[in-house]
Amino acid sequence: MSSTSPTRFLHDAVEFVNERLWGTLSAALTVPPGCRRGRKRRWVGEAVARLRYGMVGINHWPGTLYGLASPPWGAEPGRPLNDVQSGRGWVHNAYLLNGVEKTVLEGPLTLLTTPIWFPTRWDAAPLAWETLHLCYRPTLRRLTRLLINALKGEARCGI
Repeated sequence: MSSTSPTRFLHDAVEFVNERLWGTLSAALTVPPGCRRGRKRRWVGEAVARLRYGMVGINHWPGTLYGLASPPWGAEPGRPLNDVQSGRGWVHNAYLLNGVEKTVLEGPLTLLTTPIWFPTRWDAAPLAWETLHLCYRPTLRRLTRLLINALKGEARCGI
């Protein structure tokens, strides 16, 4: 795409994925911090509204929404039966929300620490056990220990 400005590029990119790519389940949008303030934030919001997808991840892999389990997960509603593409209806939806049109997960472009679900996270198994212990017997001490360990861990290459 040869766009003359960032706003034109955003408009053209949304049009491209809506008209040329197959599927209506999820889309990811990478947005640098400078484009998340002021007037530019409105442009991003308008682009998200125009995307014909059931889930949009802003600086996140949209599959994260599925893993969270409580947000609604499904394709763009209202697809005709002869062109369903990514399905009809929603799953999860723990809060039983009615009339869901789109689920959006927004976050920073970069994270301070490696998420615990990353395969390169060296301490994922111990953190999983700490989480299990916290669920079994919740205490403030266990929660604090889990949060500290989750925030201080980093990814390490196992090669």
